Amino acid sequence: MDLITIDQVKQLAEGNSGPRVSLYMPTHRAGAEIEQDPIRLRNLLRQAEEKLKADGMRTPDIRSMLQPAYDLLPDSLFWEHLSDGLAIFFTQDEHHLFRLPIDLEEQVILSDRFYLKPLLPYFMDDGLFYILALSQDEVKLIEATMHTVGEVPMRDMPQSLAELLQFDEFEQNLQFHTSTAPPAAGRPAMFHGHSDEDEIKPRILQWFQRIDEALPEFLADRETPIVLAGVEFLIPLYHDANSLCCVLNDAIEGNPEELSAKQLHARALDIIRPHFAQSRQQAQDRYHESVGTGLATAQLEEVVLAAHYGRVSTLFVARDAQVWGTCDPDNSHVVVHSSQEEDDHDLLELAAVQTLLHGGRVYAVTPEEMPDNASLAAIFRY
Repeated sequence: MDLITIDQVKQLAEGNSGPRVSLYMPTHRAGAEIEQDPIRLRNLLRQAEEKLKADGMRTPDIRSMLQPAYDLLPDSLFWEHLSDGLAIFFTQDEHHLFRLPIDLEEQVILSDRFYLKPLLPYFMDDGLFYILALSQDEVKLIEATMHTVGEVPMRDMPQSLAELLQFDEFEQNLQFHTSTAPPAAGRPAMFHGHSDEDEIKPRILQWFQRIDEALPEFLADRETPIVLAGVEFLIPLYHDANSLCCVLNDAIEGNPEELSAKQLHARALDIIRPHFAQSRQQAQDRYHESVGTGLATAQLEEVVLAAHYGRVSTLFVARDAQVWGTCDPDNSHVVVHSSQEEDDHDLLELAAVQTLLHGGRVYAVTPEEMPDNASLAAIFRY
């Protein structure tokens, strides 16, 4: 899958000159459904053509704009390496494509700006997390949501202890016992060929420090939570090397080489669900404590403008809701319409995107979970 970062979303959000086409569709990692994915893309591209033609664009310009996606249709290798959703963004001068581990509905949106709301679950605090699987022979980073899972290719990551130390004999001698029998004499692990644990620990710590230095390159955000997976002996050593605040204390214990990505995901959910729930509850508590102090509100117009100005530290947005209108942050003016009108945008999406771009946190919750029964609510930085 493709790594999409907040910086890339910021670049997509900055342009406001049209026409801009945002195309979303579900895809499949395996199975017979893969054969339907190119057909689905072709149909969506035809929808995009019709929208652009109705907007007044010439047919040759339309084909030139959408050609990079048409070129994918016969590319069997591309369709064999998909994730759970595909997002493509087109302008007359460039296109951007992302294979993402989130469920996406079929949509083709033509506007003077890219439609980014379907991407938000990837960045929300209760959306994305990682599993970092550590074993003697390999390091795996698994990108996951509550419903999807997929391995992240990691270039230039030190994949084994021997690779880091460039000492083949060390790899041959250093072997973990992965049996379920408890270690003798209370020792956390045993290694063939080495009885001195004090000699082994610094080497492993050095390995983990290298991993810690390389890891941020492969993360969507440095604050996205990470669940560790590894034998009991390794977990505290990685915590010693860790410089990221997002690595959780609870871990999946055992040899991760014996578990598939789906099995690791299932065990990680038992750890991540309480973490997400606690984080969201703490944010809701802060909201209720701040109401009436000027640092929290559910007034939609005020929240939308504050998000543009970078004042929102935490935003709650009603899942699957839309509020149409216009926002002119230069003149501090927001207009809400009862239904979508020409040049309208979804104000909930605008607030969520701007909050993320300014380093804030966003929680998408059900309408029943929204503070004050609002569609939008925020805690302010100041």
